[in-house]
Amino acid sequence: MWALFLAIGGLIWSIFYGFFWVIKFSFMLIYNMFRYMALGVAYVVKRILDLPFGWAILLGLFIIMLLIQAISS
Repeated sequence: MWALFLAIGGLIWSIFYGFFWVIKFSFMLIYNMFRYMALGVAYVVKRILDLPFGWAILLGLFIIMLLIQAISS
């Protein structure tokens, strides 16, 4: 009888432990995705600002994004 209780308890524990690892790795994946996306955006912005009229290019991109958002909403 004790073996049955231990087997059922071990099965329930392994399910909860598996859910814990799935949640942990999914949060780590999302965190790393946003971190590398932010690093990539910062690198691209830095490279654009190194151009002679980089600030004007960024301003133009910003205005285009604002227009797209205004039209789509």
